Amino acid sequence: MPRPSVCLALSTSEKKQTAQKHKPSPESPHEVTFKKSKIKSPVTKRASNVEENGSDDEGDASEMEKNFALLTQKVSLQAPQDEISGGVSDEDVTGERHQAVCSNTSGSDEDENVSKPARGHGVGDELCPKDDFTKDLSEMSFEKVLQLQNKMGTKAYKKIAYGTMKNRQTGETVKQLSKHRPQEISAKKTVPFLRKVVPVKKTILRDPRFDDLSGEFKPEVFNQTYKFINEIRQREAEMVKKKMKKVKSNIKREELKYLLQRMENQERGRQRQEQYRQKDLQFKRKQRELVQQGHRPFYLKKSDKKKLELAEKYSQLKKGGKLENFLSKKRKRNAIKDRRRMPHQKK
Repeated sequence: MPRPSVCLALSTSEKKQTAQKHKPSPESPHEVTFKKSKIKSPVTKRASNVEENGSDDEGDASEMEKNFALLTQKVSLQAPQDEISGGVSDEDVTGERHQAVCSNTSGSDEDENVSKPARGHGVGDELCPKDDFTKDLSEMSFEKVLQLQNKMGTKAYKKIAYGTMKNRQTGETVKQLSKHRPQEISAKKTVPFLRKVVPVKKTILRDPRFDDLSGEFKPEVFNQTYKFINEIRQREAEMVKKKMKKVKSNIKREELKYLLQRMENQERGRQRQEQYRQKDLQFKRKQRELVQQGHRPFYLKKSDKKKLELAEKYSQLKKGGKLENFLSKKRKRNAIKDRRRMPHQKK
């Protein structure tokens, strides 16, 4: 005969006892949550998340508030992620979730719409690629991104959007192996157009005429040092006189005549300056002798010097018989100056 079923043979009291035995104890919450999560499929999870987000959309919520909610859920649910994976190893749970999220992103349009809110429920940057999150931010306007950043705070926004500093790649610094070696330059950097290969000191130009290193100008020393120049000038003047006698064209003769006259004027000017200098030296010697005898020093004014020079000039012209011609020419020059200064007379 067939064995009767156990359920029919059990009484009502025995059924209660068996139900209590199979009832889970409150001391093991990890096992309960794991069983529930194991029973639920990823599709049901996504459906529940969509329903929750749909209820928020019905309450006149903007896209900015949605993204803010997703980001805050993402940060808040990273902490209890370890508690949810209680009875089983973390690798198994994360593997299942990773497969669920990746399958949703690669599916149809409906699956893609469902997978977007799933990112905020316990799925971190390591499980889902970072490009999806940056893509969402790129679709948002600048105004909404700024409002989202103001609500979240700049520190939290940068941490979620860009990651921590540890994840960023830092450039490797090139270390010099020895201080005696030359500096190593990276080949990836462009070389400037004007590069100083060897440092060269800039040459400083110096004009000895206006430099203190050359010392002060002393005409006595100069004339004594460059005395041979006067002899060269005399020889050149004699050569010009000989050429004037040989040249036949009048134009060349006029040019040589003008050159000779110019050389003679320069020589007369040098002789005049030499005479003035000799007179000054004589006057200073006399004054030194008087000071040594006990007299007070006397200094001539410029006007007195001019008077003495003019008197000496007259005496030289008188000896040569040219004084009258010089005075007549001077009177004519003074008369012309007086006419210019007088007012114009109308005829």
